[in-house]
Amino acid sequence: MAIARARVIGNRWLAQIVPSFWLCGVLAFCAEAQSASGGASAKVTCPPSRVDASKINDYRLRDSSDFMRFSIEDNWVNHTKPAIDRIRAGEYSHRVIADLDFTLRGWPNHPLALGALVDYIAGGGKLFEFPAAECYFLNAQRLYPDDPTVFMLEGRYYWKIRELEEARLAYLSALALNDSLVEVHYNLGLVYFDLKQMQLALEHAKRAYAGGYPLPGLRRKLVEAGVWEEGSRAAGDNPQ
Repeated sequence: MAIARARVIGNRWLAQIVPSFWLCGVLAFCAEAQSASGGASAKVTCPPSRVDASKINDYRLRDSSDFMRFSIEDNWVNHTKPAIDRIRAGEYSHRVIADLDFTLRGWPNHPLALGALVDYIAGGGKLFEFPAAECYFLNAQRLYPDDPTVFMLEGRYYWKIRELEEARLAYLSALALNDSLVEVHYNLGLVYFDLKQMQLALEHAKRAYAGGYPLPGLRRKLVEAGVWEEGSRAAGDNPQ
């Protein structure tokens, strides 16, 4: 089954899903995941999910019951935290990706696990027998298409592996769900800077800093490029 990631062009969702989507059932990953840019990673083969639907949880509901609180804490102690700690220590082993896979099969939109997956891949970690990173993002988006954090972390993943057009589309998708996410405006500004689209980089930088985003890196880049004028207002107005 071929599926292109839902993406935003302007203010419109452009979801390209072929009819064979329904043949895969509720629990299927995308078998042939078609990337939005059609670049080097145009197709990624994703296996069917091995998880019963009743055991798949929305991270945003982790505090909704005693059972959910117990489940997320148990997962944190035994899987997610050990994986994060090992990545921070420079370990990119089978047990690390196995723990992340276990978490993301049960909690597909777990932001700490998705972020750790990005760090694992960016650090050179091997996939072993596990799906490609894109499969985890596609699965989370299919199950929770209204969660902007999934798209934000997908953007970070593509930025890390230098697929800038994919990163741009992912960040735009996140902003289509929540335009007030200052971290996404900041990161999208970095993407536009790398794409040498300086006015768009400036626009999103101003949105980020007007919202209180603390890191000065994007502003510094724009100052050095002669785009950001020192003393200019960090407001959300669009540059002309």
